[in-house]
Amino acid sequence: MRELALASAFAVLTSVIYRFWLTYPILRVITVGQWRILAILAAGILGAAAALVRLRSYVFVLAVAAGLSLGGAWAGLSAPRDVATSFLAEFALHLRIFGREVALLTFASTMTNFVCARVLHPNRGVA
Repeated sequence: MRELALASAFAVLTSVIYRFWLTYPILRVITVGQWRILAILAAGILGAAAALVRLRSYVFVLAVAAGLSLGGAWAGLSAPRDVATSFLAEFALHLRIFGREVALLTFASTMTNFVCARVLHPNRGVA
């Protein structure tokens, strides 16, 4: 039950951060490369935080992937459109356009979580 609550909290946190990250006006000023570096650092911080609360790696991977996907669809729904669209259509559109970034950020946060978990808790079994 504890892991489900923590995973839900990390999914919601990831979703909110990613949604505002995609829609924040600073993105007009920085380059795509700078955006990726900052996003990878933020994903790494989430991975380290998950290791601190001892969330299992595979649970964290699912939470981050869900959070990034839902946050991207949420950002797409907040964009002005001439035609009404559904959440599932925005979900599919976001993964089609930003699927590579979602995979990159999921991988970065997972590797950070894995390394931090091994450093912080060396006696913990592989989970």
